[in-house]
Amino acid sequence: MDFSIRDASLDDLDSILKIEVSAFPHPWSRSQFLDEMALPYARLWVLTDDETDQIVAAYLCFRLQAEACSVLTVAVGNEYRGQGHAEKLLRKMIAWVVREEYPQILLEVRASNRAAQGLYEKIGFHKDATRKRFYSDGEDAFVYVLKTSDAPAELQ
Repeated sequence: MDFSIRDASLDDLDSILKIEVSAFPHPWSRSQFLDEMALPYARLWVLTDDETDQIVAAYLCFRLQAEACSVLTVAVGNEYRGQGHAEKLLRKMIAWVVREEYPQILLEVRASNRAAQGLYEKIGFHKDATRKRFYSDGEDAFVYVLKTSDAPAELQ
């Protein structure tokens, strides 16, 4: 099945929430996603099937600020994991952020989420700091940074 990336619509929220609940111990609520969708400096993208444009396999939410782009959340549906969908979303976002001339991209990831850390490092992010007890359950977060000038050549 082929997939494409587009801006999320209100019709996508049920699918996004289904993925969110399965992916995170403290999932965002519908209102949190609606709030992000309403912000002019935030983007919520979905990866949907090309045939029907109805199957949401993954999503990515990020904010654009003066000094950086901040990745807020990225997740892939259980049945679509391990197929490169998160990487596809992140690479498209990096290319877009480079074109828009933001200097860097920031994100936080749970210290225990080795798979996500490996993905971020694979596409050029580096661990910059640790935020102690960042998450509500007391787990630390690692801050990852990608300076857009250091983005992979194919994304510049």
